[in-house]
Amino acid sequence: MKLKSQSIVFKQLEDLRLQVDYLTDRILRVKIYDPKEERYQVPTSLLEEWPLLKLNPHEEDEIKRKYEVILDKNKENFAFSVVRKETHAKM
Repeated sequence: MKLKSQSIVFKQLEDLRLQVDYLTDRILRVKIYDPKEERYQVPTSLLEEWPLLKLNPHEEDEIKRKYEVILDKNKENFAFSVVRKETHAKM
């Protein structure tokens, strides 16, 4: 994500990573992060109330997935959409 002007609020990043984990056919987890910066993540073993996060985070069969992630190819800004396949509604 590159900002068109300097910001006192946001640090300008040269590189962003988007990670999409399809936990089930109806649930996906999206993580956006700076790969150059380490940050703390709560270990999934501590998330007892979120058992889906403990699963192997992939619905391998793309046909079964109810949603798709579409990346915007715009080079100036980072953008993506989560779209419901059945209705084409953007989330």
